[in-house]
Amino acid sequence: MTCLPNTFDDPERCPTSDDIVAQLVALLPPGLAWQTTALDTPIRWGFFKAFADVLADVEAFICTLIKEFFCQTHTLTQDWWLLDYGLPDSCDPYPDVCAKVMAQGGANCAYWQNVAASAGWNIACGQSIFATTGCAQAGCAQAGNSVARGSLLIIVFLSSSPAFQQSFTHIARAGCVLAGQILGCGPDIGPLVCLLDRILPAHAQITYEVVS
Repeated sequence: MTCLPNTFDDPERCPTSDDIVAQLVALLPPGLAWQTTALDTPIRWGFFKAFADVLADVEAFICTLIKEFFCQTHTLTQDWWLLDYGLPDSCDPYPDVCAKVMAQGGANCAYWQNVAASAGWNIACGQSIFATTGCAQAGCAQAGNSVARGSLLIIVFLSSSPAFQQSFTHIARAGCVLAGQILGCGPDIGPLVCLLDRILPAHAQITYEVVS
């Protein structure tokens, strides 16, 4: 048995029906009984040609899936890519799926600051500490009551945050003031919180401090 030489210079080139039928015929046993050409044995040739047509369709689909494996060239599997990467998400710092694939994250303040800055927020980080929530009194210990959690302070500088468009005034509002708090409801930094929730450590207890 002899194999035809590889004539495909382009590794992404998909074999055609003519390419495949030539390969199929080359796999037949040697001898006059197995000669298969369009002129000598049209019925046998027609069988292999029809088989090659089906295989060509399969090869074309496989070649398409090769491009679907890469974000920059995918077209048919857009819904699958979005599902895998949790998009669309209005709070995600990388709303474009390919940008999210190539994103380089990091569990440090510099990375969080860069992501916040790209959305128009100026932030700083406080020192992480470990706090214990719950109580340690007799008869108080229950499952899940005492959990060690990391505490992270996020400081938001409103005056240098272009994304913040509101005015911050200390106005007393019914139902909005608690003992020890400043008068009035604080500024709305919901978009920032929503953004950072996607990248801050999920196990940490996050506290936001606003500097106006």
